[in-house]
Amino acid sequence: MPHMKSLWGKLGNSLVIGFLILTYVEVWGADWKLLQTNFQGEFFYDSENITHSSGNNVGVSLKIIYSEKFKEQENLNKLDQTIGLWEINCEEKKICLVSTSHYSREGEISSPQVWLPPEWKSIAPNTIMDALYKALCK
Repeated sequence: MPHMKSLWGKLGNSLVIGFLILTYVEVWGADWKLLQTNFQGEFFYDSENITHSSGNNVGVSLKIIYSEKFKEQENLNKLDQTIGLWEINCEEKKICLVSTSHYSREGEISSPQVWLPPEWKSIAPNTIMDALYKALCK
């Protein structure tokens, strides 16, 4: 089994680098479409860089621009927005967060956080993720 861990480590590192590159490409070459607005802020998805993979999975970037009220309530200080790379399993109505990046008002970027292996969760009705699911899984 040590060999499998070594293989996963190498594969995991390659996936992390790939996701980071995709995340940065998507941020600058994005076509952000308004998905929904709530007390947290405005949610947009990148309609230009949606990916489709085997098993009816869809990959998409989701951006939230935080409202001033929410930032004050959560003590987010200079944080302006967060962009997450999500994967949706359209058949099972499940979603997982692959990576996130945080941006300040000044445009500073945090180091992207990547979650491997991804943790799949059911999509609850009447949520932002449900709206994203409905927009992308037709």
